[in-house]
Amino acid sequence: MEPIDISRSSKLMVDQHGIFAPQECRRRADELAAADDAEGEAVWEAIRRAAESLLENGPPQDIPGLPS
Repeated sequence: MEPIDISRSSKLMVDQHGIFAPQECRRRADELAAADDAEGEAVWEAIRRAAESLLENGPPQDIPGLPS
């Protein structure tokens, strides 16, 4: 997966899951690991790291799950 795709996917995950996006990415990576899909697991781990970065670097106020 291209870096731009990782970035877009992480943004979508944060939009959909708010502060829980990294946990959801980890869950999906774990499912793929259990299915012996190392490539899929690596993609979801990259998306997780990007989502964490988005959340750590001052997420916009419209992200669901953030305290007011």
